[in-house]
Amino acid sequence: VMWVVNEQGGAWKLAGMYLAPPQCAGHDAQWFWEQARGFKASAQEHNAWLYYLAAWDLLAPANFMYTVPRERLSQEMEEMRPAEMPAPAKPMPLVVGARSYRITQMMPEPVGTELFLGVKYLVPDLSDRLRVAQDNTAVMRALVGEYPELRQAFAGVVARAVDPSGRDYGSLLAMKDIK
Repeated sequence: VMWVVNEQGGAWKLAGMYLAPPQCAGHDAQWFWEQARGFKASAQEHNAWLYYLAAWDLLAPANFMYTVPRERLSQEMEEMRPAEMPAPAKPMPLVVGARSYRITQMMPEPVGTELFLGVKYLVPDLSDRLRVAQDNTAVMRALVGEYPELRQAFAGVVARAVDPSGRDYGSLLAMKDIK
């Protein structure tokens, strides 16, 4: 827990509180960092990058804080970022049959005591939930088909369709159920 306080009129006031878990899926930052290095050595750049992200998130009490370990990790991970990794301003195209999806984010996501791959992609609307659920499944299958090494690093995938207002609809599948 990190408390941010501000002095106002001679009294200290609570300005913010940040809860940062010390572990993700039962492991600390150092474990994820070591696993990332192992994936990097095995030429599994996507797994390495995603595990570096998990370590990055765990290395500071709040995501805006600078720490020396975070700086070291940043230098190590930036040299091997896969070129096609998505970002909100630079979505990654994913073609599934006649459909095309725009992936905006891929990140490690804890689900209970396991680590899943989280994926966000853009949709025009969420009104047809059956169609969105089918799209979520198609995105999960296509990503794991495109990058089979993900099976080794994650227990499953959480896909979230995100509409223009920012609302999302998510589905998850264990890796054993992604065929």
